[in-house]
Amino acid sequence: GSLGILFALLVYRKGSRLNSTAKSGLILSCIGTVIGIVLLAGALLALPEILKQLDEMLGASPYSTNPAAGYDVYTDYLNQYYDLLRK
Repeated sequence: GSLGILFALLVYRKGSRLNSTAKSGLILSCIGTVIGIVLLAGALLALPEILKQLDEMLGASPYSTNPAAGYDVYTDYLNQYYDLLRK
């Protein structure tokens, strides 16, 4: 979107009139840029909640308290995780 705006402004700056295709490209580039900014802001605002849920989910990991947990404990944890994903 931003490149479309840049190229349209460069053509307009040279003194050329924008034809209908260039105008529609400029308008769509502006709309795309605004939508991209809104989506990025939404993702950044949702990130703390996503990280909190991820931390709560991973907080039950046996490695969070005991890094030397055995293979059986690890496979039990993975099975619980996969069961959670299947729900």
